[in-house]
Amino acid sequence: MQTSLAVTRDRVVGILLGLACMWLVFDRLWVRGALQEMQDAFSRNLRMLAELFEQSRKDRREEAAQRVLQLRDRINAGFTAVKNQSDAVLLEFGPSRRRKLIIRDDFKRWQPTLGALLHVQIAYLQFVSETGFPELPPKIAEAQATFEKDMFIVVNAMSDDVAGNIASAAPDVQESVVALRQEIQERYARSGLPIPPPLAGIITLTRNLASIVGQVHADIHTTFANPQHAAMHHPHKKAEHNRRGNAG
Repeated sequence: MQTSLAVTRDRVVGILLGLACMWLVFDRLWVRGALQEMQDAFSRNLRMLAELFEQSRKDRREEAAQRVLQLRDRINAGFTAVKNQSDAVLLEFGPSRRRKLIIRDDFKRWQPTLGALLHVQIAYLQFVSETGFPELPPKIAEAQATFEKDMFIVVNAMSDDVAGNIASAAPDVQESVVALRQEIQERYARSGLPIPPPLAGIITLTRNLASIVGQVHADIHTTFANPQHAAMHHPHKKAEHNRRGNAG
């Protein structure tokens, strides 16, 4: 029978030393909590969702298709990262816990909409790639390119808002959809021919995409346009802004 307490003492000291090292590294030297990780992952997901809108305009379809698959997998992994960090926020305590839980609720509200956006984006890209529609008339092709460019700008603007950066002015994607639909309808009304099913499908998908993006963009932009909410999400940005104001 072991009667010495030296082994037990050494184990206890080792555990306490490990806990002290973890506290020093994670709470003092590497201060990066689950909330910050969640915000960064969410912002990266938006950047990749914006990049998806550029793929249909690439000349090399095989490369574009490969990139779409890569982005889809990375975005899905990013969704998982946001969810995991959202769960980890519940385990963080301290004076800022209430603020973190309010911010967590914002991201939980936005996350499902981004999931729907990804699914419709993939359907849109596959539809455009697989329909084999002949070369579009110049004005219709221009209207479609404008729609995709506007969607890219709006989703990037959401990423800037979430990251605490100054977001660029975002166009109204609903106007782009209306312009594309009118161009298609007028083109075939003049010719007296019915709108081909592939173009009718593009009208439906672009309308759905604009509806999803318009909804989540309005929510995100309204949240960060409110100074109180913006300061809650990014208190360091508020401090930086105050320092610049005092310096001026």
